[in-house]
Amino acid sequence: MQGSAPSVCATLAVLFAVSWAGAYAAGGTESLEPFWLFVPVLIAATRFGIGGAFVAGVIATVLAGPLLPAQVDVAAQPAGDWTSRGAAFVGIGLLVAAGVERLKKTFAREIELSELERHLSFRKAALVQNVSHEFRTPMTVILASTAFIAGKDQDPETASMVAALERSTSKLRGLVEVLLAAVEGPDAEPLSAEPIALDALREMVAVEFASIRGIDRLIVDVPHHVPLVVSDPIVLRAVLRALLDNALKLSPPGSPVRLSVRTLPDDIEIRISDLGPGIPPGFEAEAFEPFTQEEPARSVGGLGMGLFVARNLARRLGGDVWLERRDTGTDAVVRMKRWRAPGEEGTL
Repeated sequence: MQGSAPSVCATLAVLFAVSWAGAYAAGGTESLEPFWLFVPVLIAATRFGIGGAFVAGVIATVLAGPLLPAQVDVAAQPAGDWTSRGAAFVGIGLLVAAGVERLKKTFAREIELSELERHLSFRKAALVQNVSHEFRTPMTVILASTAFIAGKDQDPETASMVAALERSTSKLRGLVEVLLAAVEGPDAEPLSAEPIALDALREMVAVEFASIRGIDRLIVDVPHHVPLVVSDPIVLRAVLRALLDNALKLSPPGSPVRLSVRTLPDDIEIRISDLGPGIPPGFEAEAFEPFTQEEPARSVGGLGMGLFVARNLARRLGGDVWLERRDTGTDAVVRMKRWRAPGEEGTL
């Protein structure tokens, strides 16, 4: 019971008086056992602890003992009756007080741990923000510099080195985005987006994903004149890399994996379809939890982070990723918003 000590004491006094008066008006303890006196005892135990429970128990013992006859104007209570009742008042009050004290200590500890966790979360957020800035800024400068150099006249050997540097830096930035996505979690700030054209998806897959095992089995189906999407080229690469790697690993050797693009009224849908054993029923949502793998994914290795990172990055770009079961295989679907600024151009 909350409230200031004087107000609680006044309430207890009223409850003691009402409980005693009720038993007395009923004709004594033989007509009505004074069990209502447990109410102020329990309130005192909760509010004032062991000391309050003991004092309230003694008061209840006196009120329900010497001051309350067995039959009004006829017979007093036997001493054994009211002393055993008094022992119950005091004993139960002390037990409740001890239990409440223990709960208070537990709650205090939980609050302390919660505050510590909140403090650590703030420190983690500050660290991630700083690391993100320290990683992304120099890589942006390197990418801009290589793009500038690539636009100048060069001999073939230098041009080849600059192109390799640009590809490697882009790949490194994608890996950093994946790492930071895993650390930052789904509540991180949205990523900046720009109009991106999917017309170059075939070339991008051939160049960027050449290192993925089994990429020669990939069939890319991109219709002409696909509308621009709201995305980030580096992050979109990271999303597709995670999903393609997952689909190729889980597909039977030699079986094709199809990447197709479909235009919807407000969105662009990229669908990666494999002919693997298919995701187990009911596992579609759980598959996106970090470090989660289901057979046969465990048998091909990995940390179980690919789908988690892909969905996290896509949602930070305003899109989403999910899985759909088929009779033969699984579809990983990436949905991104269409760009609504005609005339602007973007490239992958």
